[in-house]
Amino acid sequence: MLDAGEFDMTNASYAQQPAAFLAMVQQFRADLAGLAAQCHGGSPASVPWICGDTTYAWKQEHGTQYEVV
Repeated sequence: MLDAGEFDMTNASYAQQPAAFLAMVQQFRADLAGLAAQCHGGSPASVPWICGDTTYAWKQEHGTQYEVV
């Protein structure tokens, strides 16, 4: 089963995906700017990108392991 990221790599618009992903990560970090003091190192740039959809799908499929994580 392909997840969203793997599916992106199989379609004709893949060439646009890296730039779109980078823009999404940059927006994620910009949205955190007001919380910079709470971020590791005081900067949203240090916050790892987490895909909420992937996390949700993984939680649904691996509920027991998710609780450990």
